[in-house]
Amino acid sequence: MQTTDPTGIFNRNKLSEEFSNVLPDEARLKLDAILLEIQTDFPEICYSLEYLNTKFRSFLTPQSTCGQKLESLFQAAAELTTAEAPKWEFIAARLLYFQFSFHLKQEETRRELSDFYKKLVYLTRQNLYGSYILEHYSREELLLAETYLKAERNNLFTFSGLDLLLKRYVIRTHDHIPLESPQEMFLGIALHLAMNERNDRMLWVKKFYDMLSRLEVTMATPTLSNARKPYHQLSSCFIDTVPDSLEGIYRSIDNFAKVSKFGGGMGMYFGRTSGSDWIFPARTSDSSDCNGYICCDNGTVVVCSAFDGDHDTLWFYHAAPCASCAVYFSLLYT
Repeated sequence: MQTTDPTGIFNRNKLSEEFSNVLPDEARLKLDAILLEIQTDFPEICYSLEYLNTKFRSFLTPQSTCGQKLESLFQAAAELTTAEAPKWEFIAARLLYFQFSFHLKQEETRRELSDFYKKLVYLTRQNLYGSYILEHYSREELLLAETYLKAERNNLFTFSGLDLLLKRYVIRTHDHIPLESPQEMFLGIALHLAMNERNDRMLWVKKFYDMLSRLEVTMATPTLSNARKPYHQLSSCFIDTVPDSLEGIYRSIDNFAKVSKFGGGMGMYFGRTSGSDWIFPARTSDSSDCNGYICCDNGTVVVCSAFDGDHDTLWFYHAAPCASCAVYFSLLYT
């Protein structure tokens, strides 16, 4: 790759000027600072802002709005990601986070959420945060927890990782407006995990937050999604033995629907279910299998999945007396 702007000043100014009439001065200065930081952190020629500027302008139209321009900026960086220049994915993540934080700041200002404690009070009143956090921690402790936040750790995200996190895991209003940053999400999870510690509780909050925000550990999906929220199911996997009765079978399906609703997967054991002869004694058929009930469970996964477009894991094991029904099912949706 060759570049005609080795210092990057010209292309940085051109990118920043594109937003001069659509972004407030404070936000535009922030964008310029991010572009300068990208130049400093990624000095290799293959990450020159000249390539970003060229790709970005290929997306623009005369009718492009501010939001469309911001989206084009991080999409341009994402499309520059190759095996030879893989770090464009980190650059794209920084630009994506700039867009996200710009809109988040607007919502926080509109709702007068000037600090972490006020935000938690607001979210709790909206039934978006579990009341147990405010019950376990004082205002002073929550303001202390706010000092643990390290915004620079957002730079550890790749574009795909940050995009997934912002779409699925940060807290949103009932109108799908995000009101939580990734670092606040990590801190909220840390507050949840440490709330029953008897000694040095705030020290444990900081330890949990540091491990999470440095991406040193990975939490299960329900923990990321549900910790700090009113419905705090933190586990991924549940096991249920299906009883040998009509009431028991549908009670198991009902239990699984509730588990799946909040991101859990269920292992269903049908080994004690003998089949339809016992459950439906009036039948004259010799058929004695549980495939129909398994289909019901399968449908429950699809309908009650916690995440749109994705489904949880559902495992079946059936050791029925009928040889034709001794089957092992693995239904995994990705």
